[in-house]
Amino acid sequence: MMTLSDLKLMNDTLITYYSDDRRKDEKKVLKHSIIKQVLNTERIFEKITREEAIKILRDLEISEDKLEDVYREVRQN
Repeated sequence: MMTLSDLKLMNDTLITYYSDDRRKDEKKVLKHSIIKQVLNTERIFEKITREEAIKILRDLEISEDKLEDVYREVRQN
């Protein structure tokens, strides 16, 4: 089962990955920094639309076949 804490950890990992000198990608670092702020909003998945949530989950590299399940899981918690 996926939790909001898991998503935050995944996002932090992506920030670190795209900050690495060999893979430096400032746009992705900025995008994931914004996602980090969004994920820190209390009960965020109840406040945003399903479509917005799915976009965030895609940015976190959740596989397409797991998107709906992960969305339901984090929305319930």
